[in-house]
Amino acid sequence: MSIMDIDAIDRAALLEQSKDVIEAEKQCRITLHPDAPREYHFNWHPGKGGRNTVLVIKPGQSIVQPLSKAQAHFGPFSIPREYAKTTDERRKNALRDTWVSEKTRALCRFDYERPLSVKRDGYEPIGPHRFPHVIVTVLEADGTEHAPMDLHELYKIGEHDPLKDSFGPKESVAEVKAKYEAQLDEAASAHAKEIYDLKSSFNALGSKLDGFMAGSGAVAPPKPKPSAGAPA
Repeated sequence: MSIMDIDAIDRAALLEQSKDVIEAEKQCRITLHPDAPREYHFNWHPGKGGRNTVLVIKPGQSIVQPLSKAQAHFGPFSIPREYAKTTDERRKNALRDTWVSEKTRALCRFDYERPLSVKRDGYEPIGPHRFPHVIVTVLEADGTEHAPMDLHELYKIGEHDPLKDSFGPKESVAEVKAKYEAQLDEAASAHAKEIYDLKSSFNALGSKLDGFMAGSGAVAPPKPKPSAGAPA
């Protein structure tokens, strides 16, 4: 059994305390899937006094960001690896709770495509989840790279979503435009008919009134003459 001097003990304690700092230095490579339908804007504001930054990721491109930033955007994707290595049940329970709450937060931030009118169409998903299709790779401080993770597969969304077959066909822009133009034409025709019926009713009422006055011998009162000095 070796005996350490005071300096060695202090160095060991300092190394133990620095583990959290080393963990914070982990980086993450974020790659937007080549088949992603649109670019992704990676927004970040460091807090009071900081400057907002926006990094644009186009399909097939990658950026490297601190792991904490990446998980703030895309959820707790590093937790399953830590959970698999942990033997402490208390720590496992804490990781499980964090996994549920943080995954829910990330998924709700993007959410499914849903109807515009809740009262008319309900609120069930009508289209795939809008979470961006990204592949993340955790980079250790010493340069070690972990296996890439497809977050659509990890979170069971996109092509891995159990609900994907329930969404039904999606209307194209041309189909939506044609549908609403038809509805507008129908509403315009109904309004024009309403105006026509109203005018017809007034005309019929005027004819009845003229007939009544003619039958009773009533004479319409003459128009008053303009007073002197009044404009003609």
